[in-house]
Amino acid sequence: MKKVLVIGGTGTMGRYLCPILAEKGYEVHAIAGEITKDQPGIRYFFANALDNEVLKSFLEKRYDAVIDFMWYHDLEVYKSRYQLFLEYTDHYFALSSYRVYADSDLPITENSPRLAEALDPEDEWCHSTGYAQSKCGIEDLLKASDSNNWTVLRPTVVYCPGRMPLVAWSKNEVLLRAYAGKKIVIPREALDKKTSLLWGEDAAKMIANLLFLPEAKREIYTLGSAETMTWGEILEFYHETYGLEAELCGTEEYLDLFCGNDEARRRKMKFMLCYDRLYNRVIDNSKVLKATGLRQCDIMPIRKGLVLASEGILPAACLTMDQILGEKQK
Repeated sequence: MKKVLVIGGTGTMGRYLCPILAEKGYEVHAIAGEITKDQPGIRYFFANALDNEVLKSFLEKRYDAVIDFMWYHDLEVYKSRYQLFLEYTDHYFALSSYRVYADSDLPITENSPRLAEALDPEDEWCHSTGYAQSKCGIEDLLKASDSNNWTVLRPTVVYCPGRMPLVAWSKNEVLLRAYAGKKIVIPREALDKKTSLLWGEDAAKMIANLLFLPEAKREIYTLGSAETMTWGEILEFYHETYGLEAELCGTEEYLDLFCGNDEARRRKMKFMLCYDRLYNRVIDNSKVLKATGLRQCDIMPIRKGLVLASEGILPAACLTMDQILGEKQK
């Protein structure tokens, strides 16, 4: 029986991936940031996966595959450990992001230009550290290695219950504000921009079907749906379904409102908006579909997924809702 280690086993994709792998007959070990009850075929470990000694203690058990969902805020941390992954497993999956891609008028493929190569070297993005920058760095380290046992995953915006994306909003604020009768602030420049959302379980199915494929090694796959909606259409869906009202403003005003004088936060938010959410993100997912045997019709339609994403938010947040409603009545 093959053994698989999932680092981040309770996250947006990991929560679905672990049961799928167990159903396929793999022995699954999952490192999680929260205490989680074991399931048939799955053992969960509450551990600090950023500690290299902790990581090595797991890898020395010799897993046939490792799926690494960690976000390395500091690329130096990744530099200190990626050789461990390549040495101690037969198939290593590294999590990158579709946010590495540059702006494009064409559907994005795995060969589309990345920001790191497309931007002017003097652009501020090239001289900063952040989410997409670290993802580009991870990809570069693996491509420069002599190892052939890695696969890079570039998921689009992935959502699941409790995560309802809307431009820079990503969790349960959308439904909570709609329920409380409060408006949500959106930069108007994003409304006509197309985006690609992927249901977490569909991302997990793609990863599970790539596992141990010889042709998937030393390859990059964009995990996404060919279906697109503009952020304006998603906002309209939230309005029609949940009664959400929006207040529109300019991008700079939005940054002022949410970041104030916090320059680090402002830079992070600006990079998300100006180098991703204000781009048209139309995905050509033919490569991953061909490799996994999945079809576009197998992927969750966005509108149906957004309804499913709302499940469980309000009951789980009753205290927060009481506070919000109390605040509303004042």
